[in-house]
Amino acid sequence: ESHHKMDVLWRNIYNVLTVPYHVEPYLWGYIAASFIISQILYKVTDVLMTKYSSNYRKFSLVDKKEMQTRVPSTVHGAIVFPLSLYVIITDYNLASNPVFGSNEVSKFCFAIAVGYFASDACFVLYYKIEPIAPIIAHHVFAGIGFLYAISRTGTAQWYGSLLLCTEATAPWNNINWLLNKTGRENAQITRFVGLMFAATWLIFRIMLKPYLYWKLAFFWEDILKLEIFLQILLAVNVLFLSGLNFVYFFTGPFYEIVFGKAKSKSQ
Repeated sequence: ESHHKMDVLWRNIYNVLTVPYHVEPYLWGYIAASFIISQILYKVTDVLMTKYSSNYRKFSLVDKKEMQTRVPSTVHGAIVFPLSLYVIITDYNLASNPVFGSNEVSKFCFAIAVGYFASDACFVLYYKIEPIAPIIAHHVFAGIGFLYAISRTGTAQWYGSLLLCTEATAPWNNINWLLNKTGRENAQITRFVGLMFAATWLIFRIMLKPYLYWKLAFFWEDILKLEIFLQILLAVNVLFLSGLNFVYFFTGPFYEIVFGKAKSKSQ
């Protein structure tokens, strides 16, 4: 029995280390393109904003670097969110087989996400952009999960697509940050963007979670057929992202955007 357990352990370690070899070359092309484009966007953002934005030129170095990360974040969210939502709404075959089903649009989104997460992780670590720990943890867990999902033995693509729908919040979050940094915190557009950020967070990061949990429970027998590492990876992604979403929702969008002024006045 102990020998069998060791065999299972080594097989899981082997599968983890050899995941890159099981990803189709065209998907590696998407990953590489996403990584390179994200890196280019960092540089282009700095050049263009320095030339055309007087507000940006007044930013601290930390704020400039954070601004550079928010542009590719916005582009990434604008691409993967609508495509992932389209898959969730229209692909009934994937919905009926969420553990072992496959969808080419999902694979494209996952590859784009892996490239972007890798690029953003490098940038965040190099420039020490806060909060480092949750950003890197998110990128590592999600990146490895999506890499598995696009391998030749890809699994859990429906769950990955639903989780990518959370990127709906990214553009609103980034625009809201920029408006506040440029002194427009009291403008009507800032209130609108802030409310859209809170609304998309509520819908796609909070309200969809019970549907995700139900889908996990309903197909639990299929999930148990996965290798133990994949079961753990899926559980970590769901639990970690769920916890992060709930914490950030009740300490971020509602309090800082919706009730921020009232709260500060009462203090």
